[in-house]
Amino acid sequence: MKSRLAEQAPLWPASLWYQYSNLGLALIGNTVSAVSGESYRDYVQTHILEPLGLKDTHPFMPMPLYNKRLAVGWGAMTRKGARELQKPFDSRAMTPAAGYTSTAEDLGQFAAWQFRLLRTNHREVLKASTLREMQRVQFMDPGWKDTRGLGFDVMRKSDQTYVGHDGDCPGYHSILWLGRLPKPPSF
Repeated sequence: MKSRLAEQAPLWPASLWYQYSNLGLALIGNTVSAVSGESYRDYVQTHILEPLGLKDTHPFMPMPLYNKRLAVGWGAMTRKGARELQKPFDSRAMTPAAGYTSTAEDLGQFAAWQFRLLRTNHREVLKASTLREMQRVQFMDPGWKDTRGLGFDVMRKSDQTYVGHDGDCPGYHSILWLGRLPKPPSF
């Protein structure tokens, strides 16, 4: 990946349009490894997943769990009305962008952690102020349709704000949206 990095070109100038970048997230993972002295996988497991109690979330596809606690992935419906079993996906160098597996229970715990952190302001892996900044609109496209935080989509419907993220790998689609009521005004 590093040898071909100089060949990469942005789709358009920075700060003009938002573009999700799997390559950018993979480079952040490389930075985590370089700064911590640990592999990305070990760092995430030790410093994020274990402290949050996410025992069935992994920055890789745990093959011993495949077709047991980990669902198998199926492709789209074919013209003949059947679905094809997809081969397990190994994201390799792109793991920070697309290599996680989890369970519905762990995703629920992850959501509960975010609500708890924002409510209590007690540091758990992150400071509450860091999570708030990640969930705050950092970019809005010129048409006011796409709003993004840092790692989160941000959407407003009526008086409700939603933050979330989704992702795809062959045979899988996941999405997690969290709703937040607006803060009442302080007088």
